[in-house]
Amino acid sequence: MMQDDTNEKPQVEKFGARYWNSQIQSALDRHQPFFDSGAESIKLYKAKHELTETKRRLNIWWYSVNTLMPAYYSSTPKAQVKLRKRVGSLAAEAGAVILERNTQYCMDEDFDFDRVAQNATLQYLLTGRAILWARYEPEFETEVKDFDLFATDMGYVDGEQQPFDIEQKGLELTPGEDGIVSARMTLEVKKEDKAILECVQYDDFLTSDARNESEIEWVARRAYLSREKAREMFGEVAEGLNYNSYPGDLTRSSKRDKHSYEGKAELWEIWCKRTEKVYWLQLNGDKSIIQEGEAPIEFEGFFPCVMINSSTDPETVIPTSDYVHCKDQILEVERLTTRIFYTIQAVRANGIYDATLGDEVQGLLDDDLKLLPVQNATSLRQRGGLAGGIEFLNVMPYVNTLQVLQDARQRAVSQLFETLKVSDLLRGASDPRKTATANRLESSWSSLGLIVRQNEFARFIGESISLLATIIAEQFEPETMFEVADADNFLTPQLPDPMMLEQVKMQVYDIISDDDQRCYRIQVSSDSMIALDQAQEKMEGLEMLQTVGSFFDQMKSMIEQYPPLATFSMAILSNLIRRFKGGEEVEGLFQNALGTITQMAQQREQAAAEQPQQDPAMMQMQMQMQVEQMKADLKRYELDGDTMIERDKLFLDQQRLSLQQQELEIKNNALQVEVMKVQAQTAGKTQDNEIKAEHNRMQSLLDLQRLELERVATRLSETEKLLEERRLAQQQQLEMLRMQFASEQAILQAEIKQRESAGQAPINITNVIPKPSRRVGTIGVDEMGNTTLSVDNIEE
Repeated sequence: MMQDDTNEKPQVEKFGARYWNSQIQSALDRHQPFFDSGAESIKLYKAKHELTETKRRLNIWWYSVNTLMPAYYSSTPKAQVKLRKRVGSLAAEAGAVILERNTQYCMDEDFDFDRVAQNATLQYLLTGRAILWARYEPEFETEVKDFDLFATDMGYVDGEQQPFDIEQKGLELTPGEDGIVSARMTLEVKKEDKAILECVQYDDFLTSDARNESEIEWVARRAYLSREKAREMFGEVAEGLNYNSYPGDLTRSSKRDKHSYEGKAELWEIWCKRTEKVYWLQLNGDKSIIQEGEAPIEFEGFFPCVMINSSTDPETVIPTSDYVHCKDQILEVERLTTRIFYTIQAVRANGIYDATLGDEVQGLLDDDLKLLPVQNATSLRQRGGLAGGIEFLNVMPYVNTLQVLQDARQRAVSQLFETLKVSDLLRGASDPRKTATANRLESSWSSLGLIVRQNEFARFIGESISLLATIIAEQFEPETMFEVADADNFLTPQLPDPMMLEQVKMQVYDIISDDDQRCYRIQVSSDSMIALDQAQEKMEGLEMLQTVGSFFDQMKSMIEQYPPLATFSMAILSNLIRRFKGGEEVEGLFQNALGTITQMAQQREQAAAEQPQQDPAMMQMQMQMQVEQMKADLKRYELDGDTMIERDKLFLDQQRLSLQQQELEIKNNALQVEVMKVQAQTAGKTQDNEIKAEHNRMQSLLDLQRLELERVATRLSETEKLLEERRLAQQQQLEMLRMQFASEQAILQAEIKQRESAGQAPINITNVIPKPSRRVGTIGVDEMGNTTLSVDNIEE
């Protein structure tokens, strides 16, 4: 039985002109609601869109967007190219550094990265989508080259006997003698490599119908090309294009212009992942494919763009902007603002007055306080005066209404801020009745939504920078990359042989230019772009300085004793520095320091190796002599210590003898006093006063001598304690020297036996015990009778 095929639709060639025309038109229809909401959001942001039932504007949408922008992007990020495995070969590490420096140079010099990123941030907040498109734009210059060709039976050949096609464009031939032809050829030589990012307008970007990003088969970008640009890209095909389109607002302005002028060609650049090709198409022309070819650059993921959406549903990749979600809330705030305005207008001196009062009442209200003459003042007073002829409207209901409206608008604004995550940035004011813990928990949990979006936007910027790095790796000339990255000064200190520089550079370029090796070994990202806390930055910098200083203090002695540890320690330090913010900027300095320390260690080892080898027997004799010398020094130090102890004992004995003599003198003086008392009793009354005066004088002198005796005894006790402490310290020091000597002697003997068994030259040993000195103490008495002690060191 034959089937009826009359209802079947005609087949369309896959990926042909009609196919892409239908795909683009279908995508435009699907995206049209998104385009409309984005245009409405932008108009409201620019205060050009009037909301219904509102005549007074607060423009809360403009305020919210401008408050959120610094939370997503406020500072230029720095490209970060790291090894995926953290450690790798010298070529892989150098490739990461060179690719990072070239990427950062493109961001700083080839285009205005801040302007592009800020435009993407604004579109993301207003429309719900942002697209960054990477493009390679080299600059060429014309160069004239003169050379000779040789005519043969097989055709023309160049100086290297290679066949040459004389039909090439821009070639001029001048016949000469003996079959030699002078040739002049005009060439286009690449002058400069540029990798740039462009922010695609939200309504100039389309995708295939898909439920998620992994199902997207193609992406398209609308491009407006001038006739000159189209000729440069497509050649003679550009003459058949229609140049009657104008991007954005230029369309409306061109229609109002009384002079017509040529516009631009509206083309669609389509990147198809299934065919791995790039198509150029014009919808308003002959609907044919202008150009078709392989993708010029192999991006990771194929597409040359990065897209971020604020919110999507499981059925489509077309986003829904925040404006659509909170449109009613914005309308409520604007409507309340209009009501508040008119309510405020009602809160004034509104009232009525008796018409018989004339214009005097109006004159009182028009200007400052004043007095006006009245002709019939008597009848006015009889009717109750001005108070009886004027009645004012009660404004208290309007005042109460105004308070209610303002509270309602504040609640509406708060709810809108919570929806848009603006409140996460305005957490400075909190309820004073809440505890600090409650406020901290509320802030941390409520800001999770904003933090998630910030991380997504940072990933979006990092992936766009990765596109730049891919263009640099695949399209830039190696000379350009190495010159921008200052590769010679970077690589030379790390090479054991400077002659290996060109070889290592070729290895580095092979890793960078090879897509498989680059994606496997190198990861491109960016640091944070949001507003940073300066105090936190300073704290992190101080922490890095403290960490580096502590590390050097710990490794210094080990490196001096074991030079091969220099490379290991610097590698650990470099790995640690990368974990600090900004550590990559100074990592090159540590690499140079590593090279310098390694060279110093190698020179030290080489100098030690060049020292003349000594006879083991002579070395053994020298070491034995050093040991005997150390023993003699130790014995002498012990004798000096014993002598000093005996000298201190003699000093104490002298002090005790001096004290006994003073006690005898005191007793003698006391005896004389008793004799004088007896004499005073036998003397006459006439000498009684003189005797009492002399007795008092002697008693005072005796008291002074007793005080001096006590002071001397105290000083003697302190001196004995001091000498005892010194003696104990000397004994302790002597015991430590003995232990050190025994330990070093054991180590020396073990080292001698080990080197004798290995047949190596012994090590020179220097005297580790410092040469002792004698200490001589002198005891004396000054003019006031105080005891003095002086100690002198005498070098042996």
